[in-house]
Amino acid sequence: TEGASPRKRPGDGVNIRLIPCNICHRQFKEDRLDKHSSVCEKIHQSKRKTFDSSKYRAKGTDLENFMKTNDQCKTPELKKNNWRQKHEAFIRNLRQVRGPSTGDFQPQSSSDLNPDYITCPHCGRHFAPGPAERHIPKCQNIKSRPPPPRHQNKILKLSKQYKTHQNTKMHLVSLSVLSKCKSLDPRMMGQTPSNT
Repeated sequence: TEGASPRKRPGDGVNIRLIPCNICHRQFKEDRLDKHSSVCEKIHQSKRKTFDSSKYRAKGTDLENFMKTNDQCKTPELKKNNWRQKHEAFIRNLRQVRGPSTGDFQPQSSSDLNPDYITCPHCGRHFAPGPAERHIPKCQNIKSRPPPPRHQNKILKLSKQYKTHQNTKMHLVSLSVLSKCKSLDPRMMGQTPSNT
């Protein structure tokens, strides 16, 4: 047995002239280029279908019938892209929030609103289409509710009075503590007397 030696390929040591394909730019021998270019041209002319693995998984199962009906329902809607209007409205809103720089304040007009928004007929607020579908039925019920009973109004008023009473009481306590601190000896507070 002879030692392991690299295999000799036909044409080793001989300079082979390779020519690039005009379509894919791969390099081939002159005699193979004609065959390759005809195949390469066919491949690049036809658009390749996207592979749908779910179709092949469902083949031969009950899921196949469901997927056929589901494919018919899918009709992608192209949304109108008006990003420039949205961007300009966003910039106007930012400038409006910062405050008027020149002194002339202009309130936002209804034409500045996003044209995709839907106005709620009950409260007048503006929503995107998805949230509008959820909001409008709820808002309709809220607007048609009767006002709360009178005894609940009294309870609300009493609770507000109690809160304000507590706030004023705390304010008075803090004032009395401050007045006591002022009456203390200034040396105790770390200050030197001003009139001695």
